[in-house]
Amino acid sequence: MSNSASPVLPVLTERLTASLIDVTPVKATDRVVVIGHGTLPMLLAFLRRGCRMAAELRPDVVAPDAEPADLAWITGVMKTGEYDNALRAALRRIGRHGRLAVDVTAMAARRGLRRVLRWLRGNGLTVDATHCIGSRIVVLAHG
Repeated sequence: MSNSASPVLPVLTERLTASLIDVTPVKATDRVVVIGHGTLPMLLAFLRRGCRMAAELRPDVVAPDAEPADLAWITGVMKTGEYDNALRAALRRIGRHGRLAVDVTAMAARRGLRRVLRWLRGNGLTVDATHCIGSRIVVLAHG
């Protein structure tokens, strides 16, 4: 595998999805946006958990709206440019008071976790925790 190859992320199974969102508890009143590729399992998991307002966005498509969200989840993004787009979309929605969960697995494999954490902080986020769930690395932060 060359240095430019991206790691392949495992498919989001129902069990893995449940484990991932366990680190970001939600209330029925929370507005959630899931940004990335292959987001449907996470979207459905949030709805099954009782979250009444959930939406999904792709990082490679400009979304003209900026519906506010209490929680933004970035997952399935493996390219740096898409991470930047996804992060901008998330920040527009969570503002200063929302929460952010980012699956940084692919980016950390290519750039190193410390560099990813600096990247998040450099974009104005406060990093709250880092979790390893299965083979995934999830960083929790807030605006």
